[in-house]
Amino acid sequence: MKEMAVRNDKRVLASVVLALFAGLLLAMTDVTETVADQSKSKTRATTIRMGVLKQTDSQFVIKSGRTTYRITGRDLSPWVGKKVKVTGTMIRTEKGRVLEVTKIEEAKRSR
Repeated sequence: MKEMAVRNDKRVLASVVLALFAGLLLAMTDVTETVADQSKSKTRATTIRMGVLKQTDSQFVIKSGRTTYRITGRDLSPWVGKKVKVTGTMIRTEKGRVLEVTKIEEAKRSR
């Protein structure tokens, strides 16, 4: 009788472990799909950056914190050398991040 109870306990335990494993696999699938969806949305995201706009030979850049971004989207030459607030769409490319400008304005000076 005791052996039968042990066998039943093992079957119940095996069933619980199998159910947990199946649930884990389903959860991992959902997480993988969510991460994939998020990575697609991060490819193009609206963002705001502030920094001094500089012009190199063929491109405009802005350094915000420790990161330098290439800036595209309109004639930015009037803003070179000024601290600006840039709003645009961040695009991740093989060569790094590019901020496609939708709006640019001189940054307000802090007091």
